[in-house]
Amino acid sequence: MTLAIVTVVLVAVAAGSGYLVNRLTPATVITETVTPTPTPASWPLALPVTIGEYSRDANEGATPTTGTDGKQTVSATYSRDGKPAAVILLSRPHSDGQQFMQDANMNAVAEVEPGWCGISGDNNLDACVVIRDGTAVLVLAMADFSRTELMELTVQVADQVDG
Repeated sequence: MTLAIVTVVLVAVAAGSGYLVNRLTPATVITETVTPTPTPASWPLALPVTIGEYSRDANEGATPTTGTDGKQTVSATYSRDGKPAAVILLSRPHSDGQQFMQDANMNAVAEVEPGWCGISGDNNLDACVVIRDGTAVLVLAMADFSRTELMELTVQVADQVDG
């Protein structure tokens, strides 16, 4: 009989302890990270033949290509006064300019309002990017530009292409 009482008491203590531990331990909170999906652009992925005083060959950069990652890209070399001045690239979808610069092998990436500028790891040229409607607008300098001038040109391109 005493053994039965001891067993019942032990079971009751174990159950009470389990209940108290369960009540006093904070609940596990599960958070889900959602990566923002870029807003699809309502304008075509196309480069104009002229942007201010810069122009490209009408046959270059006319048709976007789709990469294995599903991103569409179009690019062309623009000249000023008959000399190559910049490579302009449009790519979508992208939502983060800094991440785009890292993916594009840019070094020394720094924020330059309203986008990001860096130095190409491939050819040591300066480049700037802004994101418009989920589209990366990148200008790679082939001529002498300050970062401020390069960002101004990048914004000019973005303003012109997003119609």
